Amino acid sequence: MIRVYDHLNDCIKEFLEVKSDLYGDDPFTLPEDKEELMQLFDQFIEQDYHQARVFLCPGLARMIGFCIPCPNNPGKIDVFFGLWETVNSLSVLEMLFTELHTWAQQQGAQAIVGPIDFTTAHHYRLNLQSGEDRPFYQEPHQKPYYAKLLEIAGYKLQHRYYTWLAPLEGLAEKFKPYVEPIRLTQEREHGIRCLPLGEYAWRDNLHKIRDIAKQIFANNVNYTPFADTYIDQHLNADYFLQLCPLSSVIALDRHQNLVGFFLAMPDYLEHRQQQPTTTTTHYQFATDFQPHLGNNNTTILGKTGGVLPAYRHIGLFTVMSQLIAQWGSPYYTATGAAMVHERNPSAKVASLAFDNHSRREYGLYEINFGYR
Repeated sequence: MIRVYDHLNDCIKEFLEVKSDLYGDDPFTLPEDKEELMQLFDQFIEQDYHQARVFLCPGLARMIGFCIPCPNNPGKIDVFFGLWETVNSLSVLEMLFTELHTWAQQQGAQAIVGPIDFTTAHHYRLNLQSGEDRPFYQEPHQKPYYAKLLEIAGYKLQHRYYTWLAPLEGLAEKFKPYVEPIRLTQEREHGIRCLPLGEYAWRDNLHKIRDIAKQIFANNVNYTPFADTYIDQHLNADYFLQLCPLSSVIALDRHQNLVGFFLAMPDYLEHRQQQPTTTTTHYQFATDFQPHLGNNNTTILGKTGGVLPAYRHIGLFTVMSQLIAQWGSPYYTATGAAMVHERNPSAKVASLAFDNHSRREYGLYEINFGYR
């Protein structure tokens, strides 16, 4: 039996228990934050014309359905689902998604996309790996049977994302002959200067970084203004203290205006695997800290990046990507480009840069009620 709730706080204990029971002592499943989840839910439904419903099969499955005004088509609505967890049961699957689909169609939805947890500025996508590879920090980690269950429920893979991983040794040098002329042209024609995050007064300029981040996420699938609220709250000092100040890249123009950034973060789950007894979920970096986690056996991940529209045609993102490898090579053994959409122009660059080294795949699924 599926229970349906208007508010998450009406069932929060049982909602959280579904995931904690399902993953048990999995070292790569970090505990959910009860207060944060309830706050996000309340903030979501407080937005104009935003709705959400909680679907719960106690001890077996859970899901939240989200309904928002379609950003590109006034008068229509978008529905997506997130925070989905379930046992490997076809009967539970049918009950859960029947409830979701009925509710979505009552709202007037013609399609459903997922998984998206509240917003694409937060956690979203499904891990398409077999389950043998451990996840990277802050990347999707679900049971390996989830993709098959979605297909059985009638969903099709609509968006594919990649994370590439490669040894750092020699990587920056390999592409410097190609990237350096681009960087020099940017400096000469636009006054672009790149510097490590640790040399930038980021605490005084968080609002500028957030403004660029909002422009990036505005192009995402199922964008909603709630993403702006989330960015304002979560792209904060606590987040920046998890970043590597030595390899994260800040780009300024000749007037010292922020025009782009590429933020890099150590793969903390790698360290968690090496020291499984730790209960710490993240580590704070200081500007003078040399990231030598795991005796230098650590991966640096390019997590969040963006460039102002006026500078997207000059190859600035390519330059920043090469600089992460160059600046990170003294401290890390590997690097990764995190969750790049398959149609993003940077995906082509990344596929060339990382050759045939390890690649992770993630997906976003959709069902269209007119074409089931």
